[in-house]
Amino acid sequence: MVDLNEQNFASAQSRIRSVLDDAESTSQDLVDAALTFAADAFDRSGQFEQAFELYTELNERRRQLGMPLAELGRMADDMPRLQSDFEGTGYWNASPPAWRPRHAPAQHVFVLGFMRSGTTLLTAALAQHRDVVAIDERELLSEQARMFLGEDSGFQRLSVLGRDEIAHRQDAYWNTVHAAGFRVSGKVFVDKMPFNSISLPIIARIFPDAKIIFAFRDPRDVVFSCFRRRFDLTPYSFEFLRLDDCARFYAAVMTLAEKYRERLRLNLMEVRYEDVTANFEHTMRRLCDFIGLDWQDSLRGYGASSAAIDPRSASASQVRRELFGDAVGAWRSYRSEFVPVIHHLQPWIAKLGYPAD
Repeated sequence: MVDLNEQNFASAQSRIRSVLDDAESTSQDLVDAALTFAADAFDRSGQFEQAFELYTELNERRRQLGMPLAELGRMADDMPRLQSDFEGTGYWNASPPAWRPRHAPAQHVFVLGFMRSGTTLLTAALAQHRDVVAIDERELLSEQARMFLGEDSGFQRLSVLGRDEIAHRQDAYWNTVHAAGFRVSGKVFVDKMPFNSISLPIIARIFPDAKIIFAFRDPRDVVFSCFRRRFDLTPYSFEFLRLDDCARFYAAVMTLAEKYRERLRLNLMEVRYEDVTANFEHTMRRLCDFIGLDWQDSLRGYGASSAAIDPRSASASQVRRELFGDAVGAWRSYRSEFVPVIHHLQPWIAKLGYPAD
């Protein structure tokens, strides 16, 4: 990793080869890590064909390990069911409970969007504000998701929740946050979990006063970044292991989120990754205004947000470095690999206003 960061690509490849040549006595995790580093070394030295071959080899190895997850059902295939169920319900305007849970913060913010769209960078920056407490990719809505997203009638039941039930579920959420050691009273609490985009109706119904930051990035960069990075194997990350699957999953999630946004009453701000990297302070000042925070120069110290960002995440090492422009348009080095999958992404490339080429 040090060699790669210092652009000593030949040295990096030599070290990686020593691991791969001794694969029989090396842990599977270390071999997978070596394959990832090797692919990154090829990528950063401009050997893109070799890099893609290694990313593909690693993902196919991981895909075989994850087949039991796929046998339970594919996440991409579940998105149309959720959309149909959601569109079949009528009432979505929610009123907050008459009382505030005892552990509730002064302001509640959800950071959403597809994985690898810049959500970690935004959260890391906000976490440097003295009035912000941030949490990174904790499953705080998993119980609600199982209850309301797991069955065909779930949205109907969610849409008619009464005030007492909403208050009960809010209280359970904040008790979980408190039990995890986060003290949020009087603070702005930032809950970053990109795939809570799929749970937007739950957020709108149970937390109608929450503010939502929705991160966007060029769909091709999003999909390629998901494809090339190693994630813990989950039903979500299994969809990343082939470029076509990842592109299809991206389109399905974004279509579902769009349908949600058309009907839900949301206090939402869109933020583009490219704007953050090109003009960090201007974009973050706008975001602070939306949340209700004063600007602080400390937000520039996002690289020090070790307490807020899960060090195991695929983005952790990147947010510790300066903003770098080579993450924008990285897909172009793999243009030929996108030819078979671009039809999944083309509508979103156009809808979000990114150039076709």
